[in-house]
Amino acid sequence: MKTIPVIYMAIAETHIKYIYITGIRQASIVSVL
Repeated sequence: MKTIPVIYMAIAETHIKYIYITGIRQASIVSVL
């Protein structure tokens, strides 16, 4: 039971980092335009 939250946290952290990187890319593209 305790391993499930750990896996969920790892997936959530990776997902947040992905969104963060994508947001930076979009922001840089908008600033260039």
